[in-house]
Amino acid sequence: MRRLLYLVALLILASMPVKAQQHATQALTLTVGSSSGAQQASQALTLTVSAGARAQATFSLTVLHSLIVSWLAGTPGANPIVGYNVFRSNRSRGPYSQINSTPVSGLTYFDPGLTSGTTYYYVVTAVDSEANQSLASPEAAAVVPAP
Repeated sequence: MRRLLYLVALLILASMPVKAQQHATQALTLTVGSSSGAQQASQALTLTVSAGARAQATFSLTVLHSLIVSWLAGTPGANPIVGYNVFRSNRSRGPYSQINSTPVSGLTYFDPGLTSGTTYYYVVTAVDSEANQSLASPEAAAVVPAP
């Protein structure tokens, strides 16, 4: 994956028109996405060319991973379910932090910006129309692969 990202960056840099002036600087942003269109990484690249010198570029790219958390629909109690809250931790059995700002209306949540080589733990709760929250679901774990 890393080699592919650098190859894309080098192809983009090679296609950038830069006019030789005393010190010309050209900046661009490289965004790498998945087949679903979700943004995975973004990095600003700067290319500086001095008159009579070869163009050289130095950059680093941090790849941020993401995953989709999905769950089964809850069983409504006295009030209908209006959404779900998603909680994440980097330790099994918590403590967990809520990662959505408002109840999720569907049965999936896109969690971006995860770190390579890290295991994340998730639980989900149902929220009813009176803002009551259910007990947490069983914990699910996801390991983000290291590059």
